[in-house]
Amino acid sequence: MNRALMILMAIILVLPSFVLGEVVVVAGESAVEIGAGEVVTLSPSELTPAEPVAKIMGVKVVTSVNPAPSRATASDPTVSDRAIDYLIAEQNKDGSWGGKAATKFITTIAVLEALQAHGVTGEVVDQGLGWLEYYIPENNDYLAEQLKVWARAGVGTSTVEMLVNGLDEDRGGFKFNREYEPDPLTTAKAIQALHAANFRDWGDEPNATASLGLRYLINTKQVDQRWAAFEGGVTSLPVTSEVIEALLLWKHRTLGATAIDDTLNPAVTALIGAQSRGGSWGNNLLNTALAYHAIKASGASPIYDAEAMAYFEREQETDGSLRHDLYTTAKVIKALAVNAAPTGLLISDIIPTSNFQTGAVTIFNIRLTNPGTAAIDTGDLHIITDDYHFASFDFEENHLVINAGATLDLEVGISSTRNFQGEVSFRLFVEGEDGVIQPGSYYEEAFTYTADPSNRPGLPLYYVAYKNVANTGTPAITWRWPVKFDPNLNKVALMWRLEGSSTWSGANVTATTTTSNATVGGLTNNATYEVTLGTSDASGGIYFFNGSGLSRVKVSDVANVYTNGSVAGRVKVIDGIIPAGVVVSGVNASTNTTTNAAGEFLQQHIPWGTGYARVIDRRYETFITKYLTADTNLTEVDVFTKLK
Repeated sequence: MNRALMILMAIILVLPSFVLGEVVVVAGESAVEIGAGEVVTLSPSELTPAEPVAKIMGVKVVTSVNPAPSRATASDPTVSDRAIDYLIAEQNKDGSWGGKAATKFITTIAVLEALQAHGVTGEVVDQGLGWLEYYIPENNDYLAEQLKVWARAGVGTSTVEMLVNGLDEDRGGFKFNREYEPDPLTTAKAIQALHAANFRDWGDEPNATASLGLRYLINTKQVDQRWAAFEGGVTSLPVTSEVIEALLLWKHRTLGATAIDDTLNPAVTALIGAQSRGGSWGNNLLNTALAYHAIKASGASPIYDAEAMAYFEREQETDGSLRHDLYTTAKVIKALAVNAAPTGLLISDIIPTSNFQTGAVTIFNIRLTNPGTAAIDTGDLHIITDDYHFASFDFEENHLVINAGATLDLEVGISSTRNFQGEVSFRLFVEGEDGVIQPGSYYEEAFTYTADPSNRPGLPLYYVAYKNVANTGTPAITWRWPVKFDPNLNKVALMWRLEGSSTWSGANVTATTTTSNATVGGLTNNATYEVTLGTSDASGGIYFFNGSGLSRVKVSDVANVYTNGSVAGRVKVIDGIIPAGVVVSGVNASTNTTTNAAGEFLQQHIPWGTGYARVIDRRYETFITKYLTADTNLTEVDVFTKLK
């Protein structure tokens, strides 16, 4: 599998925009309109091309193993299937599970979670959910469990606000009951439930509640890398497993300067280390099920994986139960569900092999693992830098095959990194068949680029230029670009020339931390222009987007002329399903639209030039997809996003 791959992906420069007609000042940015006296003719000798290129440079096999033979997993009727049959047979007539009133709720919750984990649907599950509907939880632990099961079943509920009220805003954790202090177990359950329900706070901080809870969990971890049921108590394996499940939902994220992985990873390692050689955790079946599920869900594996499976097999009774206990049986087969053969690739790391410096070549390895039992030879690896969909790599077109059990390092090189300045966030994920994002593939890491030592300024990550009409009523072009601090940047150079001409006209905009768009009017009516954007240093040297970075814009002094492009596409969410009615923004209000129930959208009235689509919703990240239009109709334009 040491196959050399050389794929050139010419960068298509993308944009964020909002206006048609007159220049609009958007909150947090300044707009500029260039007067005729500010337009100059630029000498070609001043123009130094700068066009970034991403390329897959090669692939190296890190590990390659044969898939393990089939054993007791969710597909093995001697364990999970027989246990599921047992659970279904033991359902009460009212839809619940369990005989004792004191434990009926937690038993019913455990069984429903286990059935959901194995994809069981139908009357049995519906009756169980129906029983839950009439149960009034007596504490926040129960409320969180109820909300999580309902949310995973797609059942709407108003109880989410009741759970949020259990947050102790001073301490950050969630309380078991009003008269109690916050505790790690309730907090972990609440974080999982709110995440399942896609809860977001109103205002500028949609993750405020979750952040407080996560901070509390980080602060209450004890020296043995575990958590107790209450602060100051003896650490507990079940509580630790529950906390790990909550932290996993925020893997690779940070709280200010604190990386959640710095708390999560040592806890998983400690849990792995607590397993005995016989496969169990303390010879306790329930604890073993909880620990096994948490470790597997993290993407790791127990040291004694086969022994753990054998332990579960030995404990299964002839009736399919585990020790004749409904609750324990449910927890064990939930653990076995996560052990079922996974599908899709995992991305676990970005490994730099070069320095990160503006203008220098960037080279890094992306570590990909196929944990499944079949080879993967299709899919698209997407790379987003900051908020810009920078590049994609198609496995099938380049004959890349990742065998079952194999781990590969995919080497990526980015040349002419004039567009990378300061801290740059790299977000990676794999899109599989039918446009589904493979859940374990998302990985995010930020790297800091040092400034060019020659004092040459960088370029924006992208720019956009499109047809507009100036305030004076003349044909115009509007540019937009993202703002980022660059100590070497003096001015932003707007550049245009009539198609077929070799003479560039230009105008300089003083670089600030807020000015991110400008409009040039007084252009020739019904003419087509080649357009680009550059930056200049203190001595006047200009560096600009060249080649595929040029835009083509046709202008008019009539607002609705050369504005008949359309784009049809679909919004794809990295960690969920996009709901109907989410706004997909374009370069002006006329191009804004909303998604339907399938995540599909249609932008219309798009002006000539470079356009874009992006999700605008407080619950979702904004990733920009760029396109070129010339009163044309584009289809199959994908826009990606992620829950915040």
